[in-house]
Amino acid sequence: MFFRLFVVLICLHLSPGAKAEAWLPALAKSEVRAVWLWGDNAGSTSDEHQKSQYLLELVSDANRQREFFHRVLRLGINRVYLNVNLDTEGRFAFAGHLDALAGFIEKAHASRIQIYALFGHGSYANPENHHKINGAGGLIDAINAFNALHRSGFDGVQSDVEPYFDPATGAATDLLVVGPPFLQLNRGMADRLNRYRRPQGGPIPLEAAIPFWYAMAADDGSPPRVVQFEGKSDTMDRHILRIVSSVAVMAYRDRSDGPNGVIALATPTIHAAQELGKDVLIALETQKPNPKFGVTSHITLFEEGMTGAGRLSEEVSAHFATSPSFRGIAWHHYESLLSLDDGRPFDPSLLKQGVLWGGAVATGVRVWDVSGNYGHYGNQERSNQIESAQLDGHMLVDIVTRGGWGSGVSLTLSRPEKGEFFDAGKHAAVEIVYCANVHSILQLADARWHALDDSIPIGELSETGASIRRVRVPVGKMHPIWRVVVAEDPRYVFSGSDEYGWIDRTHIASLFLRFPSPQKGRFELIDMRFVGAEEALASPVPGDCKGMRGTSS
Repeated sequence: MFFRLFVVLICLHLSPGAKAEAWLPALAKSEVRAVWLWGDNAGSTSDEHQKSQYLLELVSDANRQREFFHRVLRLGINRVYLNVNLDTEGRFAFAGHLDALAGFIEKAHASRIQIYALFGHGSYANPENHHKINGAGGLIDAINAFNALHRSGFDGVQSDVEPYFDPATGAATDLLVVGPPFLQLNRGMADRLNRYRRPQGGPIPLEAAIPFWYAMAADDGSPPRVVQFEGKSDTMDRHILRIVSSVAVMAYRDRSDGPNGVIALATPTIHAAQELGKDVLIALETQKPNPKFGVTSHITLFEEGMTGAGRLSEEVSAHFATSPSFRGIAWHHYESLLSLDDGRPFDPSLLKQGVLWGGAVATGVRVWDVSGNYGHYGNQERSNQIESAQLDGHMLVDIVTRGGWGSGVSLTLSRPEKGEFFDAGKHAAVEIVYCANVHSILQLADARWHALDDSIPIGELSETGASIRRVRVPVGKMHPIWRVVVAEDPRYVFSGSDEYGWIDRTHIASLFLRFPSPQKGRFELIDMRFVGAEEALASPVPGDCKGMRGTSS
């Protein structure tokens, strides 16, 4: 049995008074802001090996940790659900990296951030798989043993076992069948965690991630499903609340109000938790829409961006502020949450003029780095690097692309939640002022990019060395390389792919600068705007390439 020898050796030394982590974040009266860290890319398409590599590198690399904690703190996160189980066998992901993991948790604690051990797979609900979690030498034993060995241990455990879909086929399962063994799995976890005591006298808390509809009537109006467990007939949410310390209720919607909003969907579980004296976090989705994974535009805040996500979370928190069971917000998940980062100030008057980026005033609503390592995109080593910064109104992008698709930076130029889009249908080209000692490709995407994960190349930007260059890239004209064509209706441009069809130029969501591999250098964006067909090329830009000094061309 995996990890058996290690666990047996440790258990010989365990006792209720065994030395464990003495520090616990003082969150008893403050609101939790939690985030899931699966080691995934923004679209949840990484395989288990990629997730494993991502997380092992994170806990082992000081630079990655510095960047991670900087971002987490900037987002107001004070609890991280760290994926510790990266395959279907229940193996503890960090078995060969225990000291590195302890160091990572110690750094988190120094920043007042809790770390919960996270795991989950629908197959664990099957009784024949319970031993992988609750058996001798199983995952819970591994977590307990780790906490006993290290001064900085996990602050809690979150089970994200979701038994309502068959892991093999994706078909819905019958809660009357899978419910009791699922509840027995959680009961076993709680009992096993209760065997070990921290110096404070309590066990490691157990939390469960559950869907809102455990407590809700069905779509046809029939009452919530009732399950028999431990002599009680009750809804799944109430059963699970009797077992665990807290739940994260997945009330995934992109609005707070209304009968299908977050507040309405979370309220029954909040009321049940109040009655049972348990805590509830309300979970919100930030992934890019992807119907394959059940992520549609109305359940995710991806299109609303960080501004919309912040507004919704504030509305939810304000509504439940007086509830003794409400503990805070949980974001799903870290990698996609980064994509919501609001960048530059938004100026509607410049938007109407087609200005995307202008020296002292940049109007791109969101700017974020895309390393090309999420999902690797043909770079199995995941070794591409990209970093952006600002200098006197210029955007500086440092890139190292070693393989695959390369790397890039996305300028999201819309606020879909407010119906605000850049309208390239009124313009003929994108005019760019830049310096670069790397080659890049400008790509265009409409609002559907959020759902389709696609953008089309519209032109190339060559190296300039330390010289400023102003160029125009046509939007909606035949391109000699990629053969992009305009439809009979000039609002649309064919993407060159039957899968993605036509790009709507009146609802431009983003421009994307992609840096193919292999390259190393810097791209400096000085100015960017849409221009009309009759506009003359603007005069040369005064000044110099502020960020290119000392670089080679």
